[in-house]
Amino acid sequence: MSSEAAGDAVTAGGARYRREEVARAAGVKVRNLRYYQERGLLPPPRREGRIAWYSDDHLARLRLIDDLLGRGYTVNGIAELLTAWEQGGGIDQLLGLKREMTRDWVHEEPVTMDLAELRELFGPAATSQDTRRAVALEYVRVDGDTVTFPNRRLLEATLTLLRQGCRSRRSWTPGASSTLRRRRSRTGSSPCSGGM
Repeated sequence: MSSEAAGDAVTAGGARYRREEVARAAGVKVRNLRYYQERGLLPPPRREGRIAWYSDDHLARLRLIDDLLGRGYTVNGIAELLTAWEQGGGIDQLLGLKREMTRDWVHEEPVTMDLAELRELFGPAATSQDTRRAVALEYVRVDGDTVTFPNRRLLEATLTLLRQGCRSRRSWTPGASSTLRRRRSRTGSSPCSGGM
């Protein structure tokens, strides 16, 4: 919020507060109010001569700052949050999540093998029905006798599950994972035990 916006809010019929009044209404000390202004968390008030006028926007910002401090955020963290919000950025921009969460997956090397290597790698689990299902789910691409796994980690995780005895006896459907969770919560056993 710029000082011009604060001034507009005050003159547009909004409430006007002096420094002590806005601090009391927000439940903060005057020295904290000054500190928040110095740190850029709170825009400067509108001035009329020697009197500083704060608006409802200032009061709302002070209450937000106080709430975030109460939740354990630091002043620097709050400053980053407010800056990102004022610039229209989302939480992923603020935390760099999109970059961090996709970095290794986006640049992962695909794994390519022929059908004979696939059968050797997966053993009896590499049925033609399972391969067709994996293609339909875009887990693998098949081009003639060549099979490509676009993600090495997913391939390794699948192999680990198969080696642990997980073997689907039915096609995966969108509800299959919730069925596994219900089975595990009912029986307390691994979703791999007892087959599906």
